[in-house]
Parts: sequence; C-alpha cells; structure tokens
Amino acid sequence: MLKKIDVYKVFSIKKADGTEQVLYKPDSTSDDPDIPWVRDFIAGQQYGIMHKRERFNKHDNQWHRRLNFTEVGGIAAGGAGSL
Repeated sequence: MLKKIDVYKVFSIKKADGTEQVLYKPDSTSDDPDIPWVRDFIAGQQYGIMHKRERFNKHDNQWHRRLNFTEVGGIAAGGAGSL
C-alpha cells in the first residue's frame, strides 16, 4: 500500500536496517531551530500524548489514569439523550 504525505510533516525516516534519514532542513534565514532541538521537541510531544490521560503518583511511583469529568459528563448526556 502506498501512502503519500507532505514532506513538511515528516522529520525523519527510520529504515529497516536501523539507519535514519533526516528530512528536516532548518532554514537559517528564517531562524529555524536546529535538528537536535526539533528531535527533543518531538520526543516531548510524543511523551505528552502518551501520558495525556495519566498522572504520576509519587507515593507508589506509578502512572494512574485520571478521571476526566468532561468525558463522564459527555457519556451521561449522550446516554440520557438516547433515551
């Protein structure tokens, strides 16, 4: 299956042999950040997405899912509306 994606939305490509081809090229005239900064930014964003609905408990050093009252309210309103 062939997929097409805009090259501006891709930072790098990891190949099957373990090498990485970085497609991001910072523009020095527009003051773009350098490659290590962008790599760290992307890693931080991915970490935030992974733990978006969790919180870290310092007492047991574990991640726990947080109860989101917006989701609970949406489920209750949807359930009540369907009746």
